[in-house]
Amino acid sequence: MSRCSKWRLLAILAVCLWAGRGNAADARRSIERRHPLPVCPTPRCAPALPVKDISFGRSSSLPGAFVNLGGTLLFTATDPLHGRELWRSDGTASGTVRVKDINPGPEDAFRDFDDELFISFRPLVVMGGAIYFMANDGVHGDELWRSDGTEGGTVLVKDIQPGEGGGFPRNLSVVGDTLFFSAMDDLHGFELWKSDGTEEGTVLVADINPGPEGSTPSSFAHLGDTLYFSADDGTHGSELWRSDGTAEGTVLVRDIAEGSEGSSPFWLTALGDTLYFVAEEALHGRELWQSDGTPEGTMLVEDIVPGEESSSPWALIATGGRLFFFARTPATGEEPWVSDGTESGTFLLKDVFPGPEDSYPDIDPSRFRTTLDGSLIFNADDGIHGVEPWKSDGTPGGTVLVKDINPGADSSVPFLPVAVDGTLLFAARDAKGRDELWRSDGTEDGTYRMRTVTGGPRMSAPRGFTASGESVFFLAFDDNIGGELWSLPLASLGDCGTPAGSLGLHEAGARGLVPWAAILGLPMLALSVLSGRRRKWPLMAVMLLVVPGLACTSVDAEEGSPEVTDFHSSCKGPVLVRDVAACIEDSVPENLVDWRGMLYFTANDGRIGTELWRSDGTRGGTRRVDDIAPGLAGSDPQELTPVGGLLYFSADDGVHGRELWKSDGTAAGTRLVEDSVPGPQGSAPRNLTVADGKLFYVAANASDDWELWKSDGTRGGTTRVKAGVAPWNLVALGRLVIFTAYDPETGSELWRSNGTRAGTYRLADLVPGPGSANPIFLTAVGDKVYFAAFTAEFGGRELFVTDGTPSGTRLVKDIIPGDDGSYPEGFVGLGDTVYFTATSTGSTPELWKSRGTAASTVRIGTVSPVPFSLVAAGGQVFFRGSADGVDVELWRTHGTASGTRRVKDIVPGPEGSDPQDMTAVGDWPFFTAFQADTGREAWRSDGTEAGTVRVAELVPGPLSSYPGGFTRSGSRVYFAGDDTATGAELWALPLACLPPSGK
Repeated sequence: MSRCSKWRLLAILAVCLWAGRGNAADARRSIERRHPLPVCPTPRCAPALPVKDISFGRSSSLPGAFVNLGGTLLFTATDPLHGRELWRSDGTASGTVRVKDINPGPEDAFRDFDDELFISFRPLVVMGGAIYFMANDGVHGDELWRSDGTEGGTVLVKDIQPGEGGGFPRNLSVVGDTLFFSAMDDLHGFELWKSDGTEEGTVLVADINPGPEGSTPSSFAHLGDTLYFSADDGTHGSELWRSDGTAEGTVLVRDIAEGSEGSSPFWLTALGDTLYFVAEEALHGRELWQSDGTPEGTMLVEDIVPGEESSSPWALIATGGRLFFFARTPATGEEPWVSDGTESGTFLLKDVFPGPEDSYPDIDPSRFRTTLDGSLIFNADDGIHGVEPWKSDGTPGGTVLVKDINPGADSSVPFLPVAVDGTLLFAARDAKGRDELWRSDGTEDGTYRMRTVTGGPRMSAPRGFTASGESVFFLAFDDNIGGELWSLPLASLGDCGTPAGSLGLHEAGARGLVPWAAILGLPMLALSVLSGRRRKWPLMAVMLLVVPGLACTSVDAEEGSPEVTDFHSSCKGPVLVRDVAACIEDSVPENLVDWRGMLYFTANDGRIGTELWRSDGTRGGTRRVDDIAPGLAGSDPQELTPVGGLLYFSADDGVHGRELWKSDGTAAGTRLVEDSVPGPQGSAPRNLTVADGKLFYVAANASDDWELWKSDGTRGGTTRVKAGVAPWNLVALGRLVIFTAYDPETGSELWRSNGTRAGTYRLADLVPGPGSANPIFLTAVGDKVYFAAFTAEFGGRELFVTDGTPSGTRLVKDIIPGDDGSYPEGFVGLGDTVYFTATSTGSTPELWKSRGTAASTVRIGTVSPVPFSLVAAGGQVFFRGSADGVDVELWRTHGTASGTRRVKDIVPGPEGSDPQDMTAVGDWPFFTAFQADTGREAWRSDGTEAGTVRVAELVPGPLSSYPGGFTRSGSRVYFAGDDTATGAELWALPLACLPPSGK
């Protein structure tokens, strides 16, 4: 090769390497050039355009609920087109497939995934050759399903509560060949059910608390073939029960706290032929109990804190013939204890943090407590080493620190450990703040980090370890692909990862060009130069030369040197199974609200989790308000509620649990209002409602009892209004808040409050005595609140109204006299008239209206178009309707039969456009509609056929952008949409760009 050719080769190599250095910022600028800001210089305006691609890059499928079924891994995962659905894997990319799209389209079939902890709270349960779980197919609501791992074998077991509501089966527990669970229906409330996997074999076991209240069974455990659980029969309160699967064999074990209060047994744990649990009664407080299933064999183990005070044991776990748990005393704080069921055999293992301080402040020990070879493994802070892993063999001398993973006072906070083949796998935080994969055999030398999952600074946060076949599967995060399914060969759990191990993945990149890449890449590049093939070969060469270095080098930002991992080269590290949600990352804008001409919302930028954001409709003006919970999890703000000059919401900062927060729109002005329940438990505020300029809400106390609270934004002005009742369904009526609340004497009835204790009382006992009227769908219309409630203990549900006084709280009309009920719902107000759906004949909903009297409560027309999803806008009521039950389109009514008609037949024929997500934006309803050639996109209507038009098509062609959350702020309508290029992001549509009205 001539000297000129050599220089030519080097020059081209330099150019190729320079061209390959592009990063996310370059790609972002490219996206912005393709999507400029919306400008409307003429009546013919550009389509809707992105405000800002907050989460640029690739999305996460966040697999969870792992379970092994006959050597195949079954789990749930999310992709943008199908939502969270059931998947299976044999450990290969081709063998990792979706089992079935249970809820067709982007809606989730599984709705129990915690986006903060990245775990599922309702597991998939194995019985026989199938798994059982709760899922929602979009038609039957949350019901019991089963799957054998195939699409055809994934079926609904039984529609326990007919309709879209669902029976909400939970507490799934296998006893022999029977699946026990709790579920609800309108007649019985939540009660104990069982199933053998067939529809006919899925039946109510016993109606423990007769009527619609239900006994709410929970805390399932079993001894032999007998199920134990807590339940409330309406007489004894929540107490310990047992069942053999028959109504006759379902009995109260013992009324521990005599009377209607109940002892509230929980943490039921079987050890040998004895059941241990925690219960509370007046004489001893909340302490440790045991039972052999008989009244006389159900007794207190030990009154750890003598008298009425409580030691509050929790996180019970059995191993090695012992019961381990955590309990608090005034002298030692909360520490690990052990028991053999006798008073003398129940004792403190070690005061890990000497004195009255807890050894694990601000963390939940149940998230790191497991067993390994008969020993307890748990988290603790001794005041010297921070929160680190400890173990106990059941003796004080054998209760020791395993390893100070993050040396010194800093904590590694090990998380969600799982024992697999005698090895403990868990996530722990190193000195650089990264949560990585660790393993332990319970000794200091046998506790070390395994191969780092990520190639960069983002923590890998592995969790959900589950053995299946020859591998351990888990969720982990990577900088390039997000949170996906990974696997680790079981053979790698032996002696892999010792500090003496050789250099691995990251070091290979640090040494420069990978040898094989250099051997193949340089000749390929040279061949391209000499042959004149300037397209394919240079690209392939650059990929071989550049990509291995980029993928394998991890430069430590603090030290500026490549990271060296500590594992044996002979062991295989974690490998990606499949990037289920490849190439797209979603910020998922939600909770959109207009406040002071600015849009506030929540979003996840992929780096700090879901936090509070604001936007003025420009990229530069769209920014995060504050990072409330530093780190990947995010604070997940909910229920954004403006009150005067402040925005209130609930959030979890990772220290105080979910509590009430406020913001003035700045980071400095975003702060915690009040830590109502000190520590990480939180009070979980919900139902934030503004009445008379005051914020009312529902919050839980330390015992998880719901109470009514109010706040003026200060600590002193944030106070409990009413305790002893469980409120929900808050709605403002003038200076009052109207709500549903439960107390043992009168059941669930309608209440009111003006913010004072004296002004908070029950409006009416609509179903006298302990029976409940269960008021629901509370809707303020004019100076009244309309709602649906039961007319008798076993009667039907009808239309009621209240003006906020006891005398003004009454039945409006008994549309179907007797026990059946018309079941009104979908209330929406237009002027002083409430519109709703009800069933007067048969089972088909009809359109009704009322002004609060029996005479004014009438069906609109003699033939209704099966109405759903009512929305009032522009002096009309719009709704989804179908005259024949098939062709679902947009309808509207003026309140008369002649004024009720289909607005537009968007998709002619029997299919229909199926309008969804209907939201009133000013005088217009915005909604989504589906057409075969455009997919599901955003529409708007003024009530005329000509004025019912598609306003955006983010994805040209038949694919759908699934827009939603339509909210007006300033001169724009905002919504979330997925253009398949940037994922689900925030979009804005200038009002000036909307098509003209058809009126």
